[in-house]
Amino acid sequence: MSPPRNLLATVAVCLSLLPSARASALTAYRITDLDMRDPHVYMSFIFCVDVTDNQLAGFSVNGQLQTQIQTDGDGDGLLDINLLIVLDDLDPNTAGGTFTLVNGLCTSPMATTSCVPSASVPYITSYLDDAASPCLDPLVGTTYGPYTPEITSASTPCFVSGEFSGVLPLFAGAMPVVLRHMQVAATYGASGSLLNGLIRGFLTEADANNTILPASLPIVGGQPFSFILPGGDPPGAGNTNCASHSDKDFVDGVPGWWVYYNFTAQAVPYQSATGVDAPVARGVAIYNAVPNPFNPSTTIRYTIDANAFVSVSIYDANGRFVTELVNEQQSQGDHEVRWNGTTSTGSTASSGVYFVRLESDGKADARKIVLLK
Repeated sequence: MSPPRNLLATVAVCLSLLPSARASALTAYRITDLDMRDPHVYMSFIFCVDVTDNQLAGFSVNGQLQTQIQTDGDGDGLLDINLLIVLDDLDPNTAGGTFTLVNGLCTSPMATTSCVPSASVPYITSYLDDAASPCLDPLVGTTYGPYTPEITSASTPCFVSGEFSGVLPLFAGAMPVVLRHMQVAATYGASGSLLNGLIRGFLTEADANNTILPASLPIVGGQPFSFILPGGDPPGAGNTNCASHSDKDFVDGVPGWWVYYNFTAQAVPYQSATGVDAPVARGVAIYNAVPNPFNPSTTIRYTIDANAFVSVSIYDANGRFVTELVNEQQSQGDHEVRWNGTTSTGSTASSGVYFVRLESDGKADARKIVLLK
């Protein structure tokens, strides 16, 4: 049983938009082009193929990213991947302000899109405005190559965010990827655009091993993400990446990969929320999970619109059942339940991405949560 694709629940953060790229208020930018620059992705098919930009069996990493960012593949009226960067105090006379990275719900087509924040938890930190050029660069010794195209660094006038950890849908099928020590930077362009955007973050080998590639991918579907990264050697016989080089890095002795994405973004109309925990009209909704990411436990808050039988279950990133938290008749209104990170057999769940699924009276909602250890 797979969780629903679109996690439409509550609005996650109260924000609004003024369209000018230099307005002294909130400005929201939607990422319109996103390219993985380092490490590259390799698949073995007769011989080892770099599929970061090159097509193999109709698939390339960046090709699929662009398709999902720019189109509505499932016909639900929303673009498939929507990453929003929201900046406040965007003024050349200020030193910076608040930076928010949030998954959005953005209408199709892309040319006339407008967005609201989705139910996912936003990542909020500070940023520096008009910092010294470049705002953000690749870390020395953390890239292999050079790969082509090379990583582009943001130059002045630009901003750079503070450091944070988060889960982003940065791969095929909006697969969630955990990036630590993440920073985001970009150059201010004309007409409310961001250019030379750079996302830099560290993917640990453990997180790459626990992230499973979508089953729909040719050749490598169902394998750990590390299976396709140079130097990756996930658990299991013969699971070494086919590339002749290793792109693996280390942070404080922890193995993994520094991951770099370049992007461009455009200012979009952004509808402010009426409240963080306002339920949507569908009648059932998961408000949030606090904390998220979490270790060792989290509290999940939800609402139902009628007296009904309720089921709240946990699934892993591959859609496999983990445990059931609620299975009973409940009254209309708000409820909460705690998950202590254990499975239905009582064992401790591994770190990674999970989905909470709420079902009641023929209606359902889901929310992504992350267990970090």
